[in-house]
Amino acid sequence: MDKLTQRLNEEMNSWIGDLVTNSDLSSEKLLKQYSYEYCIKEEIINYFSENIISDKFEEFLLDKEDTLSYLYVEYMKDDTANIHNEIEGFVSNLYYRLKAISEMP
Repeated sequence: MDKLTQRLNEEMNSWIGDLVTNSDLSSEKLLKQYSYEYCIKEEIINYFSENIISDKFEEFLLDKEDTLSYLYVEYMKDDTANIHNEIEGFVSNLYYRLKAISEMP
């Protein structure tokens, strides 16, 4: 595991620990409030564990105080995925695939 991926995993574990320890919310409310952030942070970690980046970019990220939070905030500023469009496309594609194989109305 490279230095950046290790750091991202450590920051994730710390963030989760702090959420659980410092929250007065019920488990259900905690999940509802932070599940999106958790999923995106996991995907960020997965990206860096599966892809090679330049040494300069890695150094830049490692210089950040909380790299994972930095990346999450930057993602939220530049969320080009527009999750609602992604889900709409998925549901539409699923419908047409199912319709093709089962003659669903």
